[in-house]
Amino acid sequence: MASIIKRKKSYSLVYNYVDEKGETKQKWETWHTHKEAMKRKAKTQYVTNSTISQINKLLRCAFHQAVRWEMIGKNPFEHTILAKVEYKNVIYGMQTRFGLLWMNAVTGNSILQ
Repeated sequence: MASIIKRKKSYSLVYNYVDEKGETKQKWETWHTHKEAMKRKAKTQYVTNSTISQINKLLRCAFHQAVRWEMIGKNPFEHTILAKVEYKNVIYGMQTRFGLLWMNAVTGNSILQ
């Protein structure tokens, strides 16, 4: 998500992007008018696969209910094919912690200390 920040007589557009190495970087672009900054902000906005998946899930549920109420005959979102959503693993997330506890119980080795 991009933000516009007024700095003295100019406007700075601040947003994050992913470089060729896959690292997230922050970028600042300076514009003379607020209108120019707004135009550039519109070009930097994009929709991720995760957002599309969430919107699809919402619409699929809504249309499924419309089919139940016999408002429409078929759910148009029933067989949609979406791009794969990549999830980042959290090192100390609940699943990882549970996995370590499970390994500890099975092997008897004290992994967590």
